[in-house]
Amino acid sequence: MATEPVRKLSHNAHRQRIHLRVRTRVTGTPERPRLCVYRSNGHIYAQVVDDRSGRTLVSASSLDADTRKELKGGSNVAAAKVIGKKITSGSPGRGGPGSGVEILSLCRSTF
Repeated sequence: MATEPVRKLSHNAHRQRIHLRVRTRVTGTPERPRLCVYRSNGHIYAQVVDDRSGRTLVSASSLDADTRKELKGGSNVAAAKVIGKKITSGSPGRGGPGSGVEILSLCRSTF
């Protein structure tokens, strides 16, 4: 009885597989847009997306000039709190207060 060794996926292939699985289940609508968060070693990025129209409603990152003034590091808990506040404040009519968007779908990507 011959046995073949189990082939291990590379880190990137595994990450892409998880991302595809999550994205097939999570979509953003005008009533419930998708909150997409990405955290790298150095920075954190977030955006609110309406997949039906293909538009980014609100975005924020630790690379923004006004955000950098408030932060020491770009990818820590303090940065996540600042980015979260920027996303929730947003701009009126585009996902912020007064836009009617109260609930989001969290797209965790590969996290």
